[in-house]
Amino acid sequence: VSALNGAGTYSDARSFVIKYDSIAPTNVGNFVITPTQTTASLTWRNPTVSDFTKVIIMRSNTHAPISVTDGTKLYEGTDSTFSDTNLTVSTRYYYMIFALDRIENRSSGTLSQTTTLAAATTPVVPVTPDEPEPVIPTPQPESKTIKLQDLSEDQKVNITTEDKAINVTTNGDIHTYANQTLNIEIPASTITDNTTDLKNVIITVNNQTYNMTYDSENDTYNATIDAPSVKGVYTTTIQTISNENTSDLSITMSLLVDPYGYIFTKSGDNEVRILNAKVTLYTKRNGTETIWQSEDGTTNPQYTNQQGEYQFFVAPGEYKLVVEAKGYIPTETEWFPVESNIVEKNIEMTKTPYLWFGIIAGVEIIAGIGIFAFLKRKKKTKKRNV
Repeated sequence: VSALNGAGTYSDARSFVIKYDSIAPTNVGNFVITPTQTTASLTWRNPTVSDFTKVIIMRSNTHAPISVTDGTKLYEGTDSTFSDTNLTVSTRYYYMIFALDRIENRSSGTLSQTTTLAAATTPVVPVTPDEPEPVIPTPQPESKTIKLQDLSEDQKVNITTEDKAINVTTNGDIHTYANQTLNIEIPASTITDNTTDLKNVIITVNNQTYNMTYDSENDTYNATIDAPSVKGVYTTTIQTISNENTSDLSITMSLLVDPYGYIFTKSGDNEVRILNAKVTLYTKRNGTETIWQSEDGTTNPQYTNQQGEYQFFVAPGEYKLVVEAKGYIPTETEWFPVESNIVEKNIEMTKTPYLWFGIIAGVEIIAGIGIFAFLKRKKKTKKRNV
């Protein structure tokens, strides 16, 4: 950019870059609905991203809403609870919550459904379900189920976190940390090659269902979610929904929320976690040992937290760890392979021997001083008696 003055002289050129934010917020989580005969109480957890501004809730009693104009808009704002009233007894309702940022980028949507209670002669106390009612479209008799690992290379599901690819194991397992944000993308051809009647695509993790939006530019279906907060194995299913709310395609996989690695020492039969242990990760580059360097700014070495934990999310390869802590012998692992991106070694450290020698020597010195003082007092007592 240059400026022109009245004399026809241009200023020096200056350049600038306009960055366009096209990234939608993460979907809301922990979406739970508690029904009565004529009401539905909705609760959820809003995204924690800095540019999150509001949610929009849509409802339908015939199908899962797929946009902010599909169905009845119930709420728009930043709360994490909402009460839907004046509902019909014994009726199923579908709810979709979209999260939006400052420039109206919209998440794919978190979906849940509930059925209001039947009319009763005695008052019914609503009970909050332990888990959301899963949104499961009715499978067709000829419905097809495909395991993730059985998809061809051009039909594979692509999963990333912070622009880093997550490796899928040969068993179809996806390893992640608790609450890690996952971007899940599946080629549209994977869906359309296996089904003919398609309205939308959903993904269900731990009984929480998310809509997958169609990206026309890349010809993919996408959803951004947070991994469950509790460590464990979660069956994950991508499903199609037809115009009749049926499904004739399911793609299954396992999401493994892994524990962090931790550093500890033994005290009897108990493990004692070590705080502020220095954990350094090494890899091999062209056959040469080198300190691993992250492309996303992850620190290396790391220092363990209050629970003695550390975490490294890496590309598949061969690695080793070196651990140092005050009062302990430095510990180095053997080289080990990482297939699933997660480094989760639990490493035992041994207290430095000289520490124990120092303690023992200190006890002996104190004991010696005590004995010397006792003998000296005893000698003085004898002299007085003489």
